[in-house]
Order: sequence, then structure tokens, then C-alpha cells
Amino acid sequence: MLYLECEIRKPAGLRDTDVIAVVADHRGNREQIQVERSFLVNRSNRHFLPVWGVAQDQNKKLVEVELPQESAGGTSRIWVSAEKVFYQQEEVLT
Repeated sequence: MLYLECEIRKPAGLRDTDVIAVVADHRGNREQIQVERSFLVNRSNRHFLPVWGVAQDQNKKLVEVELPQESAGGTSRIWVSAEKVFYQQEEVLT
């Protein structure tokens, strides 16, 4: 699974279990996605949103990711800096 660094906001009016994950593309444009807090991963005091890797541009060090759901602005895929993501092998139960 691929994980994208995000900021967390907790505006009034959300369910107790929900937060807004704010992600930024490589140009700094921000997208907001409402998710359950338990959906996010914490690593070294930073928050990460699970995403799907779609494509890579190794020359520009960018990764195209698909968000887990459409953002508030209607975006479902963004290009991000490769340093903002990490990959973690998923365990396969047999």
C-alpha cells in the first residue's frame, strides 16, 4: 500500500470519528477529503492517507496517486512529490 502525507483538520460539524485530510499536489494545490480518523496511518508524528499509485515520473521525482475517494473539489488523482509518499508491503494471509 502507498501512503501520502497529509495534514489533519477537525472542523465543527463532523462526526466524532471523522477528520478532514488535507493533501497537497506537487505545485502546492490542496485537496480536502473527509475520512474516518482510524483510516489514517501515523508515522514519526506525521499523518498519512492510504492511496493507490498510478504512475511515476522518475525524472521529475513525482508520483501520480489516486485518492481513496473524490476530494471536496472533485479531484480523484493528483501528482505529488515522491518524498511525500511511502510504500509498505501488505501482509498476505494464507
